[in-house]
Amino acid sequence: MKFVYSNICLTDNPLFSCNKWLNVEFYLSTIVLSVLQTKKLYKDNTIEFIGDRASIELFNKLNLPFDVIKDDLESIKSYPKDFWALGKIKAYQLQTENFVHLDTDVILRKKLDDFDNLLFQNKEEDNVEHNWFSDMYSKQLEVINNKGYKVKSWGKANYAVNSGIYGCKNLEFNVDYTTQVFDFIINNKNLLVQQYNVKEYAIVFEQYLFACLIEDRKIKTDYISNPFNVDDFIEKGFIHIWGGKNKTEWYDYIRNWIIKDYPFHYEIIQKLLKDNKLR
Repeated sequence: MKFVYSNICLTDNPLFSCNKWLNVEFYLSTIVLSVLQTKKLYKDNTIEFIGDRASIELFNKLNLPFDVIKDDLESIKSYPKDFWALGKIKAYQLQTENFVHLDTDVILRKKLDDFDNLLFQNKEEDNVEHNWFSDMYSKQLEVINNKGYKVKSWGKANYAVNSGIYGCKNLEFNVDYTTQVFDFIINNKNLLVQQYNVKEYAIVFEQYLFACLIEDRKIKTDYISNPFNVDDFIEKGFIHIWGGKNKTEWYDYIRNWIIKDYPFHYEIIQKLLKDNKLR
């Protein structure tokens, strides 16, 4: 099983592609800890990084132990930067063997459980405690339903999936999914860029279309957190910083972890911050 990371620089300086993070150190430390933990747990597996040239330059400075590095995300930099999840989709599209894609703010504490076809972090659906799906997706879906171009699986699901962790052993599904995403984006581009909340459409083509195709194809899918509970993530063996990017307690937690277990890389981060007058 191959592990894949991806990143595309959304600003002129990759150090400042840390939207919503408390500070740059927190952003860099989380990336480093994510990759190092995956390599520690899966030392015999290939760890691949797919990025644009600016991201590759930054990640090389962080001295991350990737086995394969590709600059294929340069090919999608003509798309609007508000389509921030498109780099992940392109990284999925390039895969020709079973893989797990991890967001750079996901940190594994233990190996993932095995799965049959597809693996995701959790479903994003409405339940008695929280209207996850309605609150996050309903406004965007209404626009597409009324004015947009609909791909062949559109509307098949009443939930989405969180793809902070995406494991795939069904490469036919992966091809179909990535094809539909690019079809959706190409045909809805002009509509989406006119929306005041254009950035929020990224989760539609990233996570809702996953669920639509799962339902359309009736594919057995595994979820790490099921039923979904953010408080159970550490018990389930991983951390997803996710909505905690601006929280001091998470910054302190990650900083202390990297100081304790990876002091060499902590010093690399500190030097990079100092050299760029961020410390």
